[in-house]
Amino acid sequence: MKKYSIYFLVLGLLFSQVIFATYTLNQGFKILSTNMKLAQAVDVALAQSSMKTLTTVFIGYFFFLLFSLINIKRGIQRGGKTFLIFLTLIVIALAYEITNMIEDASSTYQGKHMHIGLVLFVIGLFLLVRMYRKRTVEEKEENPNEED
Repeated sequence: MKKYSIYFLVLGLLFSQVIFATYTLNQGFKILSTNMKLAQAVDVALAQSSMKTLTTVFIGYFFFLLFSLINIKRGIQRGGKTFLIFLTLIVIALAYEITNMIEDASSTYQGKHMHIGLVLFVIGLFLLVRMYRKRTVEEKEENPNEED
């Protein structure tokens, strides 16, 4: 699982921060442009912005969601509140992007977006190290039912 976790984290980072395609849904699905560039670490516009097209950042968020789902047991045991915060951020970001898709399909999209891929990657990397590090003898004695 550790190998797949690393893959999903890296794919999440690439598709939410580096590889972009802009598209529209208001007259059917149409890709407007594709580009590879490093995006800002955090870019959030809650009401409207000058960016009037949707981007494919939701694909990156989906990979972060896969990372959290394959590690859910280990994440809850070893990641604790940080894991739950990570999962909540992913769900909020995905819900936000889905809402934007619905708005674009109905021609009411105003440029709202939530690009937090780098933040999710850093938290995911922290969780990966925390979840897959070897436990000490004291930790094993405290939680004997937890797997390594």
